[in-house]
Amino acid sequence: LTGTYAGFAEYTVVREEHLCKIDEDIPMEVAAIVSCAVISGFGAVVNRAKVKPFDSVVVIGAGGVGLSAIQGAAFSGAHPVIAVDILDSKLEAAKKFGATHTINSKNVDPIQAVKEITKGRGADNVFLTTAGVKLKRMGFLMSGPIGKTVFIGHSGLEFLSEFEVTDVMSGKIITGSAMGGINLRVDIPRMLDAYKAGRLKLDEMI
Repeated sequence: LTGTYAGFAEYTVVREEHLCKIDEDIPMEVAAIVSCAVISGFGAVVNRAKVKPFDSVVVIGAGGVGLSAIQGAAFSGAHPVIAVDILDSKLEAAKKFGATHTINSKNVDPIQAVKEITKGRGADNVFLTTAGVKLKRMGFLMSGPIGKTVFIGHSGLEFLSEFEVTDVMSGKIITGSAMGGINLRVDIPRMLDAYKAGRLKLDEMI
């Protein structure tokens, strides 16, 4: 199992340490999403943020990475798990993967909506699966006084021009997550075991 960079090639050369052997009964289409979207979203929640039971979680962007983050939050026992997107179809899908609440940010003020769901506290953890500094600022403002905001999605040359040093003086944390901070040869087999046990929805993501 390797990453997606050579996904459209017939052959690729990959360094040995970037390979992970998987069971022969794992479908290739399942393996493909695990090696990018799933480890990025699920791993950010479980490994990078270390979400605990009863932590509140917001996931902005309900695509493949976002749905994986939502699954990671549900897997970790978080509550509430809030999905934010601009498409109702994606928000409906988010419910099937563990979101307890959904917010269409085109229709309401998403920051205020998160505050209402969390009884005014703001979220313990916010995961940004989309690019854009203004969206990252929005997610940051959804977090509580000592909340953690995790950047997953990004584009080239994004600068944190929307932030000031005083924003984090209460103890708020801004951090990033690359490929979910996983240990390739340990975490991917574990995720696939969870999939085979019915605890991780992968067929439904395809």
